[in-house]
Amino acid sequence: MAYFCELVVDDDPESGFEHPAQAFERARQLAIAEALHDNDEGEDEVEEFDESAWLAGNYDCGTIAAKAAYVVVRGAEDPADLPTAQRLAAELADTHPQISDETGPAGAIAVLKGDGTRGWLYFGNATT
Repeated sequence: MAYFCELVVDDDPESGFEHPAQAFERARQLAIAEALHDNDEGEDEVEEFDESAWLAGNYDCGTIAAKAAYVVVRGAEDPADLPTAQRLAAELADTHPQISDETGPAGAIAVLKGDGTRGWLYFGNATT
């Protein structure tokens, strides 16, 4: 089991908070691309890649790519600063009944940084 915590910054800071589902999917796609790049050492590994497993969130990679869903624990109506969000994420990854389960959903916290940057912090435990 591996703990992950990833901040996804809004692409368009002028439009307000990005919908958490869009940010979640963007974060998953980036993690998938990174994992594929990291594992792309030979033709056999690429041929064995199971896209349906990735899309279903059933891939043991220890990142957000292993998650198929998320739970918002602090939304855009009450965003946290980044240090507060990171502390809350670390605590909930161990104590929240769904998020602490490596097969459960990721957690999501709306973040508003001091410079006005907005985003979502996704976190949880994932199988490795």
